[in-house]
Amino acid sequence: MVYRVQVGAFRKPVPNEFFREFSPVSGDVLANGLTCYMAGYFNNVTAVSDAKNQIRAIGYADAFVVAYCDGERISLAKARELEQSGQCVPLSDNELRIALEENKILSTETTNPEVAQVQEVPKPVDLMYNQAPGAIEATAVESLQSLFFTVQVAVVNRPMKPEQLPGLTNLFTSRNEKGLLRYSTGKFN
Repeated sequence: MVYRVQVGAFRKPVPNEFFREFSPVSGDVLANGLTCYMAGYFNNVTAVSDAKNQIRAIGYADAFVVAYCDGERISLAKARELEQSGQCVPLSDNELRIALEENKILSTETTNPEVAQVQEVPKPVDLMYNQAPGAIEATAVESLQSLFFTVQVAVVNRPMKPEQLPGLTNLFTSRNEKGLLRYSTGKFN
């Protein structure tokens, strides 16, 4: 069992930057031609509900929780029923992390390959992009080989100085599709 937050449904694919406030986002093409965009992957109702509330708070008032059992989208009522009966149980934190890393969360028949492909971020050859004289110390996410969650604190076009992020430690950077630097802090499972 995997829970996600549906953030929108559109007749035509939308550009990547449309959902720049959260990640990961992927799209499923339904039989009626709509592409439903979902954010995150969660293994419990509490976590997905918290994420839904955060997404609503940033302006996606129609966001709601959806559930998948063995790659098939099901209603929340059915998810509760299957979970309680033990017929479909949520993945553990480690199982979820491994499934995400191996891209085995959803069946390839339901995932829009165009959207999934667009969401891939190529690893830059230069992992020193966040370093400049006087720049705050940060680790390039692209150099890490693990899945983790972190809190975004800034998106800028050049490396930041320590006085711009006072008191923040354990900083990470990533380069987005537009070449901007995304700063985040903390490393959470």
